[in-house]
Amino acid sequence: MELQVDKVPWTEFVPLVSPHLKGAPDQVIIHEVINATRELCDAAKVLRREYELDAWRGVDTYKVEEPEGAHFVTLMKAELDGRPYPLAPMNAALYRQPGAWFEYPDTIHLYPCPGLDIPSGIYLQFSITPRTTSAEVDAVLLERHSEVVVHGALARLFLYPRTEWTDAVAAQYHRLEFDRAIERLRIRQRRAHQAGPLVARPIRRWI
Repeated sequence: MELQVDKVPWTEFVPLVSPHLKGAPDQVIIHEVINATRELCDAAKVLRREYELDAWRGVDTYKVEEPEGAHFVTLMKAELDGRPYPLAPMNAALYRQPGAWFEYPDTIHLYPCPGLDIPSGIYLQFSITPRTTSAEVDAVLLERHSEVVVHGALARLFLYPRTEWTDAVAAQYHRLEFDRAIERLRIRQRRAHQAGPLVARPIRRWI
């Protein structure tokens, strides 16, 4: 089961971008806002989805339904009954090491597999990126990362050739600001990972 999140339409970003441009159609702006968001999500993993799945005794492979209008990028966290699994880049079972790993586009593998049936016993957190055809996006993007997205969209839009708003110098400035913001977000994530989670999830029992 996917845990629900608030969403906003892409049109919410248009008033943030359009004042910097002269004559840019809204649909063109939205197109580049989505492209900038996808680049941001791939690089800095700012959008996440959480899932709770029923754990089944002896079952090590689970299908996870992709979120509407988005697809999974990376498995960020996996827990069984409150106990974290190490994240493995490949088949951990081959090396007899506990681990969880993601097989694109929608499959999770757990080793060792659960030893008991546990309703909602598996907790998963993914980073996601919106599809180019999506109509809306997580509200947290507008609330926390709108400035970064605007820089990314303007960096692309100012490079459009032979338009009223074409400006290579402005494009270079916004690209620099966009790249710097992504690097700051990456550093913040690394520090948060090293410090550990701020909120501990209760451990009920280990299978």
